[in-house]
Amino acid sequence: MKPARDESVDLRQLQRDYALSLRLLELGQQRDVEPFLREALALVVEAVEARQGFLELHDDQTGGDGWLIESLGPDFALLSFDGPIDAADVPVVALECSGLAARRYDAQPGTTYLIRPDRYVAARWRRYNRAAVRAALARATGH
Repeated sequence: MKPARDESVDLRQLQRDYALSLRLLELGQQRDVEPFLREALALVVEAVEARQGFLELHDDQTGGDGWLIESLGPDFALLSFDGPIDAADVPVVALECSGLAARRYDAQPGTTYLIRPDRYVAARWRRYNRAAVRAALARATGH
């Protein structure tokens, strides 16, 4: 006897849910944060059938109650790790070279990132250079 169409759809969904549950249990055994985040994001992207996904980074240095990305504002911004910056044209988010953001961004003292309004990295330097920032900003804005 052949199962009704609705029953086979439910069976397929149960199989997917079961496989997802097993992968979640396996993920719970992961002890290293980076592989955990990579695998968790891949799992979520797959489960919701998205083409891609992203994670927002939170760092206690930005106040502890928000996402690092929220501190960047709506325009271009510079992320500066332990470096003095005089960037009158671009807002600066200053962070220490300790904490989650520093690890994720492979920061060393002086590392600077130019972040676009869509939150993609436009450029990166190990040492801040005002002329290089201006040139990258011009390139990113089509000037």
